[in-house]
Amino acid sequence: MTADPPSPRTSGAFRSVIGLVVVSLLLFLAVAGLAAHRELAAAEARKQMLERRIDETRQRNEELRRQVEFLQTNPATLEHLAREEYRMALPRRRDHRRRRARVIQQLKRPASVPAKRSCLHVLWWPGFVTSGGSPPLRGRWLRSVEPPPVPNPGSHGGSATGRGSAAPLQPRTPHGLGSALVFSSAPSRSVGRPPTRHRPARCDSSCFE
Repeated sequence: MTADPPSPRTSGAFRSVIGLVVVSLLLFLAVAGLAAHRELAAAEARKQMLERRIDETRQRNEELRRQVEFLQTNPATLEHLAREEYRMALPRRRDHRRRRARVIQQLKRPASVPAKRSCLHVLWWPGFVTSGGSPPLRGRWLRSVEPPPVPNPGSHGGSATGRGSAAPLQPRTPHGLGSALVFSSAPSRSVGRPPTRHRPARCDSSCFE
């Protein structure tokens, strides 16, 4: 028995399918090649840009290195640069081993706080007469801004001792129940000790009679 020869319709359809597959494959390869070419062009452009940046960075580093060498060999220029542009101070002490000047930053010192003037609080009790003869004040606190002035010992004037130097005047403090309790509002504190509190003396009902 002999095989039947293929019909012309079957061979024509098979050829058309093979041709369609080949054309599709060629079209896919063309699109892929075009996309790869575009990506390759973008990568090439980026590579050139990076190379230019590398060259610029190298040139900048070389310029900075030359500037550093110039400043190291010229202390006056370094001092001028530190003082005028960077607001830094150049100390007089230099490192003789490395032969280069040290530059340190000068910090601003905090503003000095003015010292407070000490005030004297005086508690006036009944029965005490002031130096001016004014009537005493009852149960009030009076503030004295400054203590009485002390004359210069070398000044000329009358002296009770007869040696030609005036004795310093001290505020008169009476004794007894009519005395005035004087203490400072800003007591001095020593290191490691708590501040001492001044307590006024107690007075019974006989003080206000």
